[in-house]
Amino acid sequence: MLKMRVYSERTVNLHGLTSRVGEDALPFVNGAGMFAADGMGGSAGIRVIHFDPIVRDPEAFADRLMDYFEMQDKSQETRDRFREYVRESLSSLLDPVMETFYQAPGKYSSRLKKSGYFGSHALGIVMTEILLHLEEALPVSSYESWKSFCEQLKTVPLLQAYRDVIGLFGTECAKASLNKIDYYATTLSAAFFWEREDEVEVFLINCGDSRTYVWDADGFRQAAEDQGRNGGMTANFSFMDDERVRPSFEYRTYKKPCMLFSVSDGVYATFPGRNGFHSIPMRLEAFLMTYLSKASSMEEAEAALKELFDQFGGIDDSNSMAGAAFGFESYEEIRRAAKEHLEALTDRYHLDDMPDDFLLTDYEQLLIRMEQEASGELAPLLELAYGLAPIHSYCASCVENKKFSGTYLKDLPGLNDEQRRLEGENARIREELMEIAADNFFDFVDTSRTSPDFFRSALSFIPMLSPADKKAVESGKAYMEAVRRRQAQLKEAVRIMEKIAADVRDNIGPLMFDGSEVWDTERERAAEIGIDSLIRMILMASKGAESRLTMAGEQSGDMSRFLARWKKANRDLMAEHLKNRGRETAEFLVDTWLKRGTDPEEVLVETTIPAVRISILSLIARYRENEEKYMELEEKKARVREEGAHAYWQDMGAHDIEIFLENEEFFEEDPGLRIQITEMRNQNEELVKMRALVRQQKEFFASYLADHLREVSQDKRDDVARNGWM
Repeated sequence: MLKMRVYSERTVNLHGLTSRVGEDALPFVNGAGMFAADGMGGSAGIRVIHFDPIVRDPEAFADRLMDYFEMQDKSQETRDRFREYVRESLSSLLDPVMETFYQAPGKYSSRLKKSGYFGSHALGIVMTEILLHLEEALPVSSYESWKSFCEQLKTVPLLQAYRDVIGLFGTECAKASLNKIDYYATTLSAAFFWEREDEVEVFLINCGDSRTYVWDADGFRQAAEDQGRNGGMTANFSFMDDERVRPSFEYRTYKKPCMLFSVSDGVYATFPGRNGFHSIPMRLEAFLMTYLSKASSMEEAEAALKELFDQFGGIDDSNSMAGAAFGFESYEEIRRAAKEHLEALTDRYHLDDMPDDFLLTDYEQLLIRMEQEASGELAPLLELAYGLAPIHSYCASCVENKKFSGTYLKDLPGLNDEQRRLEGENARIREELMEIAADNFFDFVDTSRTSPDFFRSALSFIPMLSPADKKAVESGKAYMEAVRRRQAQLKEAVRIMEKIAADVRDNIGPLMFDGSEVWDTERERAAEIGIDSLIRMILMASKGAESRLTMAGEQSGDMSRFLARWKKANRDLMAEHLKNRGRETAEFLVDTWLKRGTDPEEVLVETTIPAVRISILSLIARYRENEEKYMELEEKKARVREEGAHAYWQDMGAHDIEIFLENEEFFEEDPGLRIQITEMRNQNEELVKMRALVRQQKEFFASYLADHLREVSQDKRDDVARNGWM
C-alpha cells in the first residue's frame, strides 16, 4: 500500500505576529485506515479563552491521553507514533506566538483558537488511537474480527471518546449570546481497510461534509454518503446534541488497483467555478490526476498538492487529505494510471472540443443576461404568453422556490409573521374563552335536558335543580350578594366622608382669619375651642367610615372565596355532564360563540356574574377583528404572489419560454403565439449559439454527476441536481 497525507493551513499576520488558524485536525493514514476531520467554524466558532496548562506539554498530555486509552499494553512503536501525532497535531496551538495570545486573551481575543479546533483535534486523536490499535492487531486478526471491530464503531463509544478527550483538554469557551451553539462541532470522513490479494474491502464512516473519494477502473467518484447539503449539514459530531451525530456507515469492495482519498471540505472547495458557479467535481478529479501524473514519487505529489492548496486553498482555513493506493507495485504505476485516466476523461467527454471556460462558467447565467438585454422586442409577445394558464401557473410555482422567493416575494415573510401573530393571539383568546366557559358552565348549559336548545339564562333557573346545580346557584348567589354588600359598604363610606367634608366646610368658616380684623385673646380662645371641636367631630365621623371600609375589605375576601366555590362547582358540573354523555364541552360552547354568521349578543345569555358576559363579548369582538385582519393579509399575500410571479416572468420569461416552446400543449389557447415567439428568438444568432452551449453543458454535467454520485443516496443526488455541487 502506498500512502499520502496532505495538510495546508492558513496563516494570519497582524501587528507583526503570525499564527496558524486552521481548524482541520491533522489527517492520518496507516495500514489500517485513514481519516480527515474538520472543526466547523460556524456553529463551533466560539473562541476558547482557556485550556488545561498540561496541554502545553505535549509529552505530558500524550501520557494523559494514553492513560485514558489504556495504551500501556501497546508496543513502543505504537506509543511513539501516537505521541508523535499528538505533538504534530497540536503544533499550531503550542506555537510561542499562540502562547503570547493566551497570556493576554482579552487583548488578543480574535486570535485565540476556536472551539471547533479542539473538537476536530479531539476526534483526530481518537481516530488515530483507533487506527494505531487496529494496525497493531491486523497481523493476527481474521476478517471476522476486523468486521466485528468496525461494527463496534457504530455504537456510542466513538462519540463518547470524542467528548471525553475534549474534556481532557479542559477548555473554557467565551460566553456567547447566540442560540444553539454546538461549540465543538466536527465533521469526519474515515476509511478502514481489509486488503485481499485482488481487492480491498473498505468500511467507510462519514459524518458531516468531509468526504471520501475512490479512483479505480470505473473512474473517480464519491465513495460514500456524506451529510453535507446546500443550505447546511444534516449531521456532525456534536458535544451537546446526540441527535446531530448520525454518521453513515457503509461497506464497499474495490478491485485493485484503486486509490482512496478522505478529504475535508477545504480540499474540494478549492475547485469551484467563477462568480459563484458550483462547477462539478471533475475539476477536483482533473487536478488530482494531473499532479499524480506529473510527480515522480508520492512525496513529490504530496508536496505539489500542499503547494497548490497553500496558493489556491484560501477559500477555507485549512485543507486536509489522506490517501491510500492499493494494487500499485510502485509510484510509477500510479503516475502512468493517472496520465491514462486524464486522457480517457478528455476523450470520453470531448473536453478538447469544449470552450476553455466550459467547467468554470455558468453558461445559463450568461444566457439569462444576454436574453434580458435582447428581450425588448420579445416583451409584448411574452406578456401575451403570461396570460396562458400553464405559464401563469409555472411562474407562480417558481417564485415559491427558495432560490427566487427572496427576490420576488420579499414582503411575504412579514405578512406570514403577522398572520402567525394573529393566529397565536386568537389561540390564546380561545383558551381564555374556554376557561370562562368552564368556570361558568351552569349559565350556559341546561344539564337536565338533551334538547339542542341547550343555552339557558342564570336569571331563569329551572324549578327542579340537581344537587350540583344547587351548589353552583348557591355559590353564585353568595358571590353576587358579597358584591352587593361590599358595594353598599363602600357607598356608605363615601357618603360618610362626603358628609365629613361638608361639615368641615361649614364649621371652618368662622375660624378663617385673613388679618383684616384685630386678633386678641378672646379670638385665640374661640379658635382653640372651634378647632378642638372640629377635630373631635372628624375623628368620630371617621370611625364610621373606617368601620365601613373594614367591612368592605372583609367582603372582598368573601367575594374571592365564593368566586372560587362558584368556579369549582361549575367545573364539577361540567365534569358530571360530560360523564353523563352530555355533548356540550367548553370547546363546544366557544365554537358556538365564535361561529361565523352568529350574533354573539343573541347566542350569549345573561350570566350569574354580569362581568363574565362583558368579558366574553369583548374577547369575541377581538377574535373576529383578528379574523378580518387575517383575511385582509391573505388578500395581500395573493397580490404579492401575483405581482411576484409577473415580475419573475418579466425578468426570466425570455429565458424560461424555451421550456414551453418545446411542447405545443402549452399554447393550445394560442398556437400562433408559439410560432411568433419561436421565429423572433431564432433571429438572434448569438443567443442561438449560447442556448446550444447551455444544453451541451447541462447534458455534460448531468452525465458526469450521475456517474460521480452513483454510490450516494437519492437525497444527495437531488440536492446536487437542485443546487449544484457543494
